[in-house]
Amino acid sequence: MLAQFAKAPLRSTWQRSAIYTLFPDIRTPYKVGCSLKKSYGAFCVTRDPLGPVAAGYPQVLLAIRPILKSWLGLRDFSMIWSAFTLAFFAFLRCSEFTYPGVHSFSSRFNLTTVCVTFCPSLACPQHVLVTLKSSKTDVFRQGRSLIIARCSSLLCPISTMQQYFLLTQPPPGPLFSFRLGSLLKRSSVTHLLRNSAHCVELPYESLKGHSFRISAAPTAAATGLPDWLIKVLGCWSSDCYQIYIRTP
Repeated sequence: MLAQFAKAPLRSTWQRSAIYTLFPDIRTPYKVGCSLKKSYGAFCVTRDPLGPVAAGYPQVLLAIRPILKSWLGLRDFSMIWSAFTLAFFAFLRCSEFTYPGVHSFSSRFNLTTVCVTFCPSLACPQHVLVTLKSSKTDVFRQGRSLIIARCSSLLCPISTMQQYFLLTQPPPGPLFSFRLGSLLKRSSVTHLLRNSAHCVELPYESLKGHSFRISAAPTAAATGLPDWLIKVLGCWSSDCYQIYIRTP
């Protein structure tokens, strides 16, 4: 299924995101990519075909997009689509982009609007810096920064986030909230994913907030990214990510 979807934009985004993450001050990612290729191995490898659900997650997102757009107003759709594409390209855990309750929010631990920086500017971003204040593996809550690169795909997280900020001009506070003020919860993500997938007659029972992270790894593998680069992108501290890659 991934062969029907443009692999190059996805692969290019993840490659440049990894380079920017490893070398935040770099201005010539292509040259660094060549150096990393010599040091760590090829940026693209040949793999056995993966299962349709893992390799076809970009198509799942594109298939449910018009359904979500018809259900939600322009403002809420822009928010949801920004959250979904960011979660997928940044390999986010559900707890990293959702909130514990509809009105439960902590500026110390949860994503806020100030956690997103457009580089070089909101008007013409080439990549986005996302600061996660807490995560499962960040036991001391020191925070970590993710850099997401722009791509030409319809799923580009930079374009969707730019549109969200330009449309809503969100004030300081929670990054993902609905028009009426309720925050994006884990249950809301699961509900929207499953119901929209069901409407387009796709397998939906297993879809959940964590699906973005566990599907990004095999999708990245299917585009030819090597294991070490996927581990960098997903900020995995162990080799558990290989379970997602190797599962047929």
